[in-house]
Amino acid sequence: MDLSECHTRLQALLGDTGARYSTALLDESVAWALDTLSAGSPQLKTETITVTSAGREQSLAALPSLLTVLEVIYPYQADMNAPEPLRQWYFYQRDGTAWIYLGGRQVPAAGDLLRITFTARHTLQGLDGALLTTLPTEQETLLLQGAAGRAAELRGLHMVEAYGKKPSEPDKLKSWAEAALAEFRQEVQVLKTKRTLMNVLNGGWKLDRWDN
Repeated sequence: MDLSECHTRLQALLGDTGARYSTALLDESVAWALDTLSAGSPQLKTETITVTSAGREQSLAALPSLLTVLEVIYPYQADMNAPEPLRQWYFYQRDGTAWIYLGGRQVPAAGDLLRITFTARHTLQGLDGALLTTLPTEQETLLLQGAAGRAAELRGLHMVEAYGKKPSEPDKLKSWAEAALAEFRQEVQVLKTKRTLMNVLNGGWKLDRWDN
């Protein structure tokens, strides 16, 4: 599913022909739902980056849609057999850019390789310039539900009473949006719980404070 198809399916879900929900509002709603869904069930990616400036602090700006770091392997070489993960490191944000501080005995030098495993925000082709969709097909319906709820919520907030409009109309829209968003958040939490449980059962990544 790309952004255009997402708009079409959203308008059908909202019973709209394009007159009530603007393209900008739909885009904002889809982005919100995608961010929320990504927080509960993100992409799992591994990338190798080359150190350009020596030092323990290294920028992770090159990692697309980064949410948080799970594992760091340093020193790293492509032909290494079962490399040992680095134990002493921490991840942080500074001035809107992701950074990592590497401990241990060895200080990264220019030309060294870092192998980073991380979670990343999902993308939807056409949204914010994304070239492909990473969201699993089975989660498309959930994304649409969240986006529809958010769109209805935003429209309700910005709705201006017009002559002849029933006073109860904004309240009905608000109630529908709240119900849709409550169900959406509940399903996202289920996905997050499943992901956390699978990691624990498989001896995978340790829980961080966001998973508690």
